[in-house]
Amino acid sequence: MAGIFLGAVHKDQSILFELAGQQTDAATLDQIRKSYRLEGSFWEQWGHYASDVLPFAISEGRPALKTPDFRESLHRKVPVTTLLMEALPNTLILAFAASGLAMFLGLLLGVFSARHAGKFWEKGLLALAASGMALPSFFAAVLISWSFGFLWHDYTGLKPWGNLYEINDFTGDIELNFSNLILPALTLGIRPLAVVMQLTRNACLELEQQPFVRTALAKGLSSQTVWWKHILRNALSPVFTAMTTWLGGMLAGAVFVEFVFGWDGLGKLMVDALQKKDFPVIVGGVTLITAMFTLLHWLTQLGQVALDPRAGRST
Repeated sequence: MAGIFLGAVHKDQSILFELAGQQTDAATLDQIRKSYRLEGSFWEQWGHYASDVLPFAISEGRPALKTPDFRESLHRKVPVTTLLMEALPNTLILAFAASGLAMFLGLLLGVFSARHAGKFWEKGLLALAASGMALPSFFAAVLISWSFGFLWHDYTGLKPWGNLYEINDFTGDIELNFSNLILPALTLGIRPLAVVMQLTRNACLELEQQPFVRTALAKGLSSQTVWWKHILRNALSPVFTAMTTWLGGMLAGAVFVEFVFGWDGLGKLMVDALQKKDFPVIVGGVTLITAMFTLLHWLTQLGQVALDPRAGRST
């Protein structure tokens, strides 16, 4: 990972000339190489860069934790860590909003389709779920932005693009606008919503045939109580696992969604960096997303044990 930036500079020396601007003399290029520590062999540079990026170092002969240093943006002249920390909250807000929408509607629609198995409503919901899973995020983003933000704007009142924070044209104050979160969260949540709905439906139909459900009904519990207290509770384990996995995928899939809707998050930051060949920002963004995906995987394991203690004994 650390070699992406260094290898790109070695293969494309024009990056150095872009940084130098109009002053392309040898002294200026040498100064740029020194400031970005691009001197020495490739492996020496790789060692320096890896030492900066790693979250630990050796201090006084002992290992110690430190903040990863992704160096400075080539074009903005700002530390990459600063740019990532500014964009990360917006991406997390979008990802959690999409996850909450997918989880809430997916569970409700999954239980509804399971309780109406074989009927017209179930077939219609399954068709919608299949369409949602097959719809690519970049196409869904363009379609939803154009339909709800432009074509039907008079009815929805939503804009085709916008950020969470906006500047008031009259007062100049920075204001929160949560309406701009609706369309990107809906776009990002379509596919996980379909997955949650189908998983919930299948798990509920399987659990409905279990002996403990028939026993609960035989004891006089109402069908409503059995479904919501016993069947749905036991169906949450596979749904939780799938949702936490999708949450990690949302952090990567948000790249297209944020770019289309103009949402100032990690995805839009990385797309802008790709267009400008700002490799330190790209490496920093990919590393941060990978670290969060790994953390979510660990949290998934802990959540599985909390929902189903048998999962802890089987691992």
